[in-house]
Amino acid sequence: MKNKIIYYAHSMKIYGTKRERKELKFLQEKFKTVINPSTDPKLQWNGSMSIYYDAVSESDITVCSEYKNCIGKGVFYEINVALDGGKKVYCMKKDGKSFKLVEVDRVEEYNNYDWSVEYGKVVIKE
Repeated sequence: MKNKIIYYAHSMKIYGTKRERKELKFLQEKFKTVINPSTDPKLQWNGSMSIYYDAVSESDITVCSEYKNCIGKGVFYEINVALDGGKKVYCMKKDGKSFKLVEVDRVEEYNNYDWSVEYGKVVIKE
């Protein structure tokens, strides 16, 4: 998987935080290229999610990160774009002092009134 390009789908609530730096470090050790929407100059918000969906489609794999055991609406739809395109999606989970990647089967709406934090839940493959 080292030569794969991944899209790092994560909550804007962790942009620029210590947690984001730790997750990025983990991903950069595992993958050749990590597309991070919080820092990529080509992925600055322009009023449309299409630039993020295009980045997901151009990536080999999408790796998501949950915030408070949920995902916001943006991450929810980024995951769906990847899955609909036949691409693998993994969720980053804490594993001691590091992380592990578990394969995502699908996402489900959880609280569609809270688009920023609790919009959906990740369902892991059994």
